[in-house]
Amino acid sequence: MEPRISKILTTTAFRELSHQAAPYALMLARMHDAELHVLHVADDVQVVATPVLATPTLPAVSAQTRRAPEAVVKEAHSRVRDFAHELFGELGDRVKGVALQGDPAVEIVKYARENEINLIIMGTHGDGLLRRIVFGSVTKRVTENSPCPVLLIPVPGAPRI
Repeated sequence: MEPRISKILTTTAFRELSHQAAPYALMLARMHDAELHVLHVADDVQVVATPVLATPTLPAVSAQTRRAPEAVVKEAHSRVRDFAHELFGELGDRVKGVALQGDPAVEIVKYARENEINLIIMGTHGDGLLRRIVFGSVTKRVTENSPCPVLLIPVPGAPRI
């Protein structure tokens, strides 16, 4: 039996790098007349950063700038809807923007499983060394645990081996 692609999941971190996978997601959603789910996961660093995690590229966040998980997810949900509409609006009601909070790899895999996603499309961009050491590679963990195939789109200029 030939595989059917009826539900595609693409992820976004609201960075320019997130746009790299968008043309592929749109093309495949059109080709297969598939639903396209656009997912952003607000990880714990976005929700509450602590001085322990402070580095030159990840400064400590003072108590005044810390935000509750609900506020982060609410803002992210609004941003992901705008992102989905901007890049995939032509799909009409076949595009769905979703924001969750938690470990990005865990939440992506869980969302794919719970929503019977047939294909995940992600850009790869090589997070910084500290982030990879502390959290591991999101794309690697998604690829290893996904209930469906994962299409990885390399980002031009991203760090390589």
